Amino acid sequence: MQCDRRAQLEKNYQDARAAFATATASFERKMAIWPREEYLALRSAMEQSWATLEQAESALSLHTQQHCCLTYEQRLRISPRQPHLCAAH
Repeated sequence: MQCDRRAQLEKNYQDARAAFATATASFERKMAIWPREEYLALRSAMEQSWATLEQAESALSLHTQQHCCLTYEQRLRISPRQPHLCAAH
C-alpha cells in the first residue's frame, strides 16, 4: 500500500535536493572574482536551499519513523527473516 503523504514528502525532498545542487553548481561556477553583492546573493541562495533540503529530509524521516511507511526499494532490502521495525505492518 502506498502512502500518499510519504510520496509527497519524498517529492519535496527530491525537489529540495535538486534546488540545492543547482545553487551549489551556480556558486561553484562563479568561484572567480565577482562583485560582493552577487557573491552574497549566491551564498544566501545556497544556504537557503541547504536549509530547505534539511527540513525536507527531516520531515520525510520523521514521517517514515512515525508511520512505518517504507518505499518499495526499502521493503526489498528488508530480509524476510529480519523483524520489521513496525509491528503494525
